[in-house]
Amino acid sequence: MAVISAIGAMQAAGGMDYLVSWAEKMLRKNPKRVTLYAPLITYAMTLMAGTGHTAFSTLPVIAEVAKEGGVRPSRPLSVAVIAS
Repeated sequence: MAVISAIGAMQAAGGMDYLVSWAEKMLRKNPKRVTLYAPLITYAMTLMAGTGHTAFSTLPVIAEVAKEGGVRPSRPLSVAVIAS
């Protein structure tokens, strides 16, 4: 219950938006390597926030960057979920 409350507070304060924008910038710098960077980013977000629920907000960004980079989205998405 404490972790969910902390994530809710982070969402209300704008912390989740900051983390997602940070992740988007990192992924858009090199979209061809999204399969490598996506799991590293979701792992770092999980480590910083203390829960894997933070990775759910990055999944649409990962899918969009993968499509734009010509990479099948299933690969980076599945590895990112496992890494978180």
